[in-house]
Order: sequence, then C-alpha cells, then structure tokens
Amino acid sequence: MNLNQEEFSKLTFKCDNAMRTHLIAKQAVVNDPSEQTVRAVEAAEIGLLDCQDYDLKRKELSRWGLAENEISEMSLRAVEERANALPDVVKIHEIRY
Repeated sequence: MNLNQEEFSKLTFKCDNAMRTHLIAKQAVVNDPSEQTVRAVEAAEIGLLDCQDYDLKRKELSRWGLAENEISEMSLRAVEERANALPDVVKIHEIRY
C-alpha cells in the first residue's frame, strides 16, 4: 500500500477531475443544447481515459494481493491528502434528481 499510495492518489484525483469535467459538460448540454456544448462533452469523454488508468491500477493492486478494503483505504487516504478538494469529490458522487 505504501509503495503505491502516491501514484494511486494521483490517479484517483485525475479520474475524479475527469468525471467532474464530464458531468459539468453534460449539464451544459441539458441547459444549452448546442453544437459547442456537445463538442465539450465529446472532449470531456476523452478525459475519462484517466479513469481507465485508475481502474487498471486498482486491478493491479488486487492482483498483487491487496484486498478490496485495503484499496478502499488507499482511496480514503487520497481524499484525505487533498481535504480541501473534498467538496468537489462529494459533488461528483452525489445523486441528482
């Protein structure tokens, strides 16, 4: 866990940022459907590749023998490292109606 925490934290936040950007872009299309806002969603979708890197790292850690609880702990540590970004992380995971 200690050997991979720094890289895992970076990947966690890159993925969170990509998801946030994608969500904002999708909301912009809902509020103002236009060619420009659709292009912004398409561009944001490319950013979601960061989430693939994050998912691959999680699977790699699992193959190395880390349990899901240990990987989840690493995620929590990543959030704690950037506690000032916590409201942003919460916004991403909110369920909106």
